[in-house]
Parts: sequence; structure tokens; C-alpha cells
Amino acid sequence: AGAEYKLTDHWTIGGGYHYATNPIDRKALLPIADMIVQHHVTMGATYRTKGWWVGGGYVLGLPNTISAPDRIDFPPYGLGRTHQSLWQMQHSLFVGLGLNW
Repeated sequence: AGAEYKLTDHWTIGGGYHYATNPIDRKALLPIADMIVQHHVTMGATYRTKGWWVGGGYVLGLPNTISAPDRIDFPPYGLGRTHQSLWQMQHSLFVGLGLNW
């Protein structure tokens, strides 16, 4: 969900919220690069003219932690009773530039 507000003929600001379900099964917590953030807050601004626009924004993925069961079978390394927990928070900046014709 989000909203934009036109401040002037050139400037627009916006903000939003995004909810994502967790794509990772707790039994398969070993992957390191998976995204577990579920709640995102966004904000941005755009400057427009008749011939071009430039905009940017920020995304904050609010912290999330998931844990796996105490027993993870991970052959051939022989890891037995281990506790796996993954904490993650996300910060993203973006910038865009466009031409109108």
C-alpha cells in the first residue's frame, strides 16, 4: 500500500508499506543469502520537468529473525544437534532518471 502527494508542479513525494510472507521453510534455514524480511517501509521523491525526471527513494526492511529446529541433518560434515538462527534487516537506496518525449 502506498500514497503519493504532489507538492508542486515539479515535486512529488511518496511513501508506502509492503508485507511479504516468509519464503523459507524453517527446516531449511541453512541458506545464507535468503531474504527473510517481511515488513518494508518506503519513501521517495521525484522531480519532473517537461523533458526529464529524476527520482530516488529509500526502503527499510524491518528486522526479522527465524530459527530452525534443534536437529539439522547436514551430511557429509556430520553436524548434528545445532541451533540455526538467522537475523536480517534491509536498507536499500535507489535512484532513477528518465526522459520524456
